Amino acid sequence: MEIIDMQRSLFSATYTVAMAFLLILAGCAAVPELPPPPPTLTPTQAVAQPRPTTVIVIQIPDVITADQEIAQGHYEAGVRLLTRASAAYPNEAEIGDKLAQAQIDWGKSLIRDADDKLVGYGQATDHFSSGMAVARSDELRDQIAGELAIAKSYVWIEATMAALGQALDEGEVGSELLEQSQTMVSEVDRLLQQRQGDPVVAALAGAAMLTSGQALLLNEDIDSALRAGQLCARAVELTGESEQTSDCISSADQRTKPTPTPRTPPTPSVARLKIPDMRGADVGRARDYLRNTVGFTSVEVLEVTDPAQIGGDVCRQGVLYTSPPKGSIVSANTKIVILYRGSTNAPGLNDCNAN
Repeated sequence: MEIIDMQRSLFSATYTVAMAFLLILAGCAAVPELPPPPPTLTPTQAVAQPRPTTVIVIQIPDVITADQEIAQGHYEAGVRLLTRASAAYPNEAEIGDKLAQAQIDWGKSLIRDADDKLVGYGQATDHFSSGMAVARSDELRDQIAGELAIAKSYVWIEATMAALGQALDEGEVGSELLEQSQTMVSEVDRLLQQRQGDPVVAALAGAAMLTSGQALLLNEDIDSALRAGQLCARAVELTGESEQTSDCISSADQRTKPTPTPRTPPTPSVARLKIPDMRGADVGRARDYLRNTVGFTSVEVLEVTDPAQIGGDVCRQGVLYTSPPKGSIVSANTKIVILYRGSTNAPGLNDCNAN
């Protein structure tokens, strides 16, 4: 009996130890080792970058249609299409430059077609500015900057001329406005250099120089008058002669050239001639000699039949004497009378041939 109890006690102890060992093993299996946490992604790593794509700009439908519209002068439609294409393809610099060029061409067409060039340049300024905002290439930006500067300069010159015109109507131009008018002349000279042969710029420059010259004439000093004459003469070269330019130049000349002192023209002198001794000469030859050789302008031939007037030798032939007599010094326009003997058969005369 004791042996059985011992066997039972040993089995119980062994069972207890085995169960304890199994529980330990089960406890260890219930708490597994955790894996390391995944790495934290940064935003740049989390957002996938788009792969660059190659776009053939000239094959974009809006670009194709825009080119066609612009070629026909439909700038508004062309700009609208290119603006839409630029928004769809913001990274395509070529579309931006196309849009900028369209704005340049649109602005130039407004200047060319406008009856009032001031309005045309004012509208063009807005389009040039819009083109500058979208242009990508440096070359195109430089071109737009030049056009924009010219347009703004034109508007400023027109505004200055308007102010000068109002001051001229009032008969007084202040020193500040007068100085501004000279700046205006320098500005139009610059435009003439940049746009040689442009009739619009030439017309603007001619008007500006005339207005500036008229303003200078309000001053009394000679230097202002000289400068005014030069400016108005240049206006004639640019735009042709007009009543205003003629008045300007004439007024400037009157102030800069001294007034000549009136002189009494001298009385023309008449030649003084001496009457030669013409006695006995043929009457016709004597007359021609006194006229053509001596220089008397008036020679008359008079026949003498009265013996009392003949006197002396009644048989003398040809010229008896002259009046005034020989040796007299008289003017060339004095009337010279040649007296000659008439017919020998006149009453109171003897026939010389009979003696």
